[in-house]
Amino acid sequence: MVIKQLSEVVKNNPDSIELYLALGNLFRSQSDLERAIHLRQTIIARPNLDPKFKARAWYELGIDYKRAGLIDRAIYALKQSKKILGNDPNILRVLATIYAQSNDFKQAVEYYEKLGDPIAQAHYLAKWSKQKQDKEKLHLLKRALHIYIGSPEAWLELLLTNWKDTKIKEFKNNLEQALSNIEKDINFTILEGIYQEFKKSTESKLNAFIWEIHNVISTINPDILLTYYNALFLLLIGEEDKARIWLEKTLLLNTNFWPARLVLLKLDKDKQSLPENFRLHLDFFIEKASFVKKFNCRRCGLKREVIFFICPRCSSWHSIAFRKQLND
Repeated sequence: MVIKQLSEVVKNNPDSIELYLALGNLFRSQSDLERAIHLRQTIIARPNLDPKFKARAWYELGIDYKRAGLIDRAIYALKQSKKILGNDPNILRVLATIYAQSNDFKQAVEYYEKLGDPIAQAHYLAKWSKQKQDKEKLHLLKRALHIYIGSPEAWLELLLTNWKDTKIKEFKNNLEQALSNIEKDINFTILEGIYQEFKKSTESKLNAFIWEIHNVISTINPDILLTYYNALFLLLIGEEDKARIWLEKTLLLNTNFWPARLVLLKLDKDKQSLPENFRLHLDFFIEKASFVKKFNCRRCGLKREVIFFICPRCSSWHSIAFRKQLND
């Protein structure tokens, strides 16, 4: 109904560019991208069009093309708008997003640099580094940390590189620096990332690296998540008694910390003589509890089973939290 009324107004006011642009936006909101694109093209083709309107039409056309999945055309249209308006933040941000989503991390980094966004720069430098090897990879990671020393993404990738290259001294030094420089609320993300990689490994060098993690965490003031991950790493190398001590430490810090209780329940279950039916029921609930999503976004509440650095729902940076209680 609104589109029909606005279309009638546009017919009666053919010189009103604002109305044309508004109509195009309505078409886009209704997913009628073909008509939206045609309308922008009609505006751009007008002779003697005020540059500010032409720039805006190019910009909206770029958004239309992006929504339609026509990425090359979207980039071209947005760059035409940029030629007129210069480094307009709205244009730069859309271009940065397009390049990031297209895995062209080099271009994404360049546009986030123009936007003055060090968190995003460091993030995409870390992702870019995954496409490189050896010295080039390390150069990109060092550049990321120079731009934003608190980047968990860059520290995690650097630590995993040290692990793969069996550089245990560098691993220990970098872990100490990482835990010192990443914001305390999210420094657990590097431990979770390392833990997931170590879980998949059968290499003999695992023991040495885990003891280094243990030694580093042991020197830090009590923190419930660092304490918890210390226990998980010890369990990977069969140090059950030591792991149990660290799990019990987490409960001294927070008696409602359910992940530690779940691990302790698993450990204790195998030491008990239980009726078969009871054991089956207990195994069922332990298995289900193991799939509870441990992470959530502090901004929008989205729950996830894996770590994230950009919220998939609200696009907030570094908004991840560990669900320390089940009602979080």
